[in-house]
Amino acid sequence: MELARSGRGFDPYAPVSRVEEIPRLLACLTKRQAEVIVLRYGLLDGQGRTLVEVGEALGITWQAAQIREAMALRKMRWKAGIRGPP
Repeated sequence: MELARSGRGFDPYAPVSRVEEIPRLLACLTKRQAEVIVLRYGLLDGQGRTLVEVGEALGITWQAAQIREAMALRKMRWKAGIRGPP
């Protein structure tokens, strides 16, 4: 997966080592969780989306997108060693 490095979806101030970890962190997620994260933060095209837009793209409600996003971020933080277990 090639990640975009421009637009709202990319933090130019993030340490390069953390940006390079994103594919590994996405691999710990379910397919739907990964889709939500990729769309929400614009990891493929650099265009971040709102929860409403993510929900519409995936055929789910924005609330379901929000739940998947929260679960995915928790898993990713745990895998990266930033927070406690999921």
